[in-house]
Parts: sequence; C-alpha cells; structure tokens
Amino acid sequence: MEREREVVLEAVSRYGVSKDARDRSSAAGWLGRLRYREGHFDEAATLQEQAASLDPWAGLRVVALSRAASAHMEGFRFEEAER
Repeated sequence: MEREREVVLEAVSRYGVSKDARDRSSAAGWLGRLRYREGHFDEAATLQEQAASLDPWAGLRVVALSRAASAHMEGFRFEEAER
C-alpha cells in the first residue's frame, strides 16, 4: 500500500497540474482509487466525480461515475450513489 501511495502521489503531482484536461482527469481518478483503497470513501467519490467532469471520452466518464457510485455506497450515501 505504501508503494502504491508513493507512485500515485508522484503521478498526481505531475499530471494533476497539466493544462490537458485528460491528464487532470487521470490524476483525479488515480487519487480517487487510492483514497477508496484507504477507506476515504467521500473523498474518493468526489475525486471520481471530478475525473468524470474533466474527461472528454464518454466511456471513461462512465467508468469514473461508476467508481464514484461505488464509493458513495461504501460511505452509506445511497442517494448520491443513485444519482
């Protein structure tokens, strides 16, 4: 887990500030997945929603929104998950 955290945080520090929306979307998604694995479900959901809002590809937006819904469900936020 510690190595995963190091790699993700390094990647986020590089790509999270990019001018390219796809890079920022990826960074938010990676960090969201890490936060989910750490049990920080509210933050994970927010990051996945951010990833979805930035990604130009419909298929990847669906993936990010599905991950956000899963995180909301883990945090017992069923109305947000249904949204």
